[in-house]
Parts: sequence; C-alpha cells; structure tokens
Amino acid sequence: MERVKRLIVGNALSSDCFEGKVLDPVGAPPYPLRTVEVGGREVPAIPMVVEDCPEGAECLDLERLVVLKDGDEIEKACRSLRCQRPWPLRWLSFKRPKLVLKIKRKRRNPIINASIKKIDFDENKVILRGGRTIEYEDLVWTAPYDYLRRLLGMEGPKALEATVIIAKAKAEFDMAFHFGKANPALAIVNSKDLGLLWILAPGTHDSLSTIKHLVRKGYIEGIESFVSHVVKYYALEEIEIKNVNFKLKGRTAEWKEMGLNEVISCA
Repeated sequence: MERVKRLIVGNALSSDCFEGKVLDPVGAPPYPLRTVEVGGREVPAIPMVVEDCPEGAECLDLERLVVLKDGDEIEKACRSLRCQRPWPLRWLSFKRPKLVLKIKRKRRNPIINASIKKIDFDENKVILRGGRTIEYEDLVWTAPYDYLRRLLGMEGPKALEATVIIAKAKAEFDMAFHFGKANPALAIVNSKDLGLLWILAPGTHDSLSTIKHLVRKGYIEGIESFVSHVVKYYALEEIEIKNVNFKLKGRTAEWKEMGLNEVISCA
C-alpha cells in the first residue's frame, strides 16, 4: 500500500495551490491548458478572456465589443438549464478585456493517471481500478464534483456542454455577443493579430452550419479553415453541495461558476 501525506484528486489548475501527489481520474489537461492547431498555429482550445492578465501569462488586448443581436442573455447562455451565470457573460462587464493565449502552471506535483474504484473515508484510503490502494492523511478534491457524486452514489447536478469553433477568419469587432435565437453562437472572440476567431455556442451544434449563418449575416468573413470540439461543464446547474467533509477546490469541484483568475487563485 502506498502512503502519502496529501492526495489531490484532479489535475485542475486549482491543484497547483497544494503540495502533494496528484491522482488524475480524468486523464486530460485542464481546459485552460488544452490547445488545438489552426492554420499551422497552436492556440487555446477555449476562449479565455480576463480583465487582468494572470502572472506569467501571455495576453492580447481586446477593444471593440459589440452586441450583434439583442435578446435574453440568460436564456441564450443557459438554454433550459437552471444554471449559474456562465463565465462568458462576465466578459460583458470588462472595461479592458484581454484574450489569454498562454498560461503557465504554478506547480508541478507528481501525477498518477488512474480511475478510482472506491474511496474509504473511514480508513482514509482510495482504491484504484486494478487493485492499487493509496492511503492519505489529507484529501483535496479538484476533479469535477460530478465524478465525486457518482463514486458516492449520489444524485448529481446537471451541466450544459458547449461547442467551441476556432476558425481562421476575419471580423471587424474584437468581441461580440449574439443573444438572438436564430444562430447558436453566443460569443465570438477575435484576435486580429492572429487572424483567428473563437466562437462559443451553448449546446452541441453543427459547426459548419453555425459558421455559414454568421457569414450570411455578414458578421464574419474570409473563412479559410476551422476546427471544433465540445466542452464539457460549460454551464453549471445552481446547487448547494452538502455532506462533504474534505477540501473542494476549483470551479467544477466546488460546482461554482468562476472566471479564469478565480480558478487559478489560491486564496
């Protein structure tokens, strides 16, 4: 049996706030660190907009924000989910928004990539699939709460996915919102320096149809290439977490909507 002083379940950015051994049941980097290749360039897989550029990060200033179509912003952003106000809507209040192109981890703890079979809270043990057991003194949970509740056999909160399209294309604005129902796109972030657009649409959608609609309306133009993927846990249902007697840290661990700077804060 392996013994550790602190076991951190989850390889989220918030896990960097603690020193210990990381157990990653997800097996993929946190979304802010994921990249895709578009037009021969590695860029963030999701649009990250902040008001204050995080320490050590690479950011570009965004200036011209427009609303392409008025409508009910919460209904568009959350659809039928009774969700917390999603992170892209926070950008509306930013006076000097910045697009984050690269972010660094604060700490590199040793990592175990493995699925969890069971957690024995009475004995302070985590049993992994395959039989390996880890005994801990202190447990910190930074993986999605949805994963934890399934281990505990509890009913879980709901979440909404989103489709993110990164396109080599052009637009006149730096950032735009579309609150109408005709097009699935909610937010578009434009880096004129890179010639790239990040298009975020709540739910799962056909990317080509979404792009064609934006082109027909004259919002974007000059499409050369694009990639798309679906982001899990884009919007979180409004809930109150109870009966957890160990530390939860991070957006999906606490099931609490946060901006990027809050996610990486160790306060």
